[in-house]
Amino acid sequence: MKGMKKKSINWASIAFIGPHMVLFIIFVCIPTIYGIYASFTQWNLISDPVWVGFSNYKTLLFDSSSTFYTQFWNGLKNTFIFVLIMVPLQIIIPLMIAAALQHKKVKLKGLFQAILYIPGLISVSAGSLIWSLIFHSRLGAVNNIFGFDFSWASRQPYAWILIFV
Repeated sequence: MKGMKKKSINWASIAFIGPHMVLFIIFVCIPTIYGIYASFTQWNLISDPVWVGFSNYKTLLFDSSSTFYTQFWNGLKNTFIFVLIMVPLQIIIPLMIAAALQHKKVKLKGLFQAILYIPGLISVSAGSLIWSLIFHSRLGAVNNIFGFDFSWASRQPYAWILIFV
């Protein structure tokens, strides 16, 4: 233990990270802990919360007559479908295309790379807005061009296709 130096506190690091940690605790940690507490209560936001323990979770997972049960399992099914389709579409297929474009014999490689990169320049919110306008039930380009009177986003499987694309 003779040759060991005592570590000093790096106050500059604490000064830089301190405000971020305070904001993280206020806006992430405290709401998360309070949300977990609230999930064990029956509360209508007007009266005081009443502790019910795991009753909310039992209703969510096992009471098939409850609306929450139906919504939870439907949401879980939709999440599973979304992940099952979007992971290959957004990760596996682009990786295969990128690997193919790295081959030296590909002609117009730069053009293909630019074409594939252009959608990444559009923000998600702008792309979503454009997409919703294209498939709008009354004003959308698709309905007007093809003469449809169709609400794409409210019918299955068309809503899934819109989400995936």
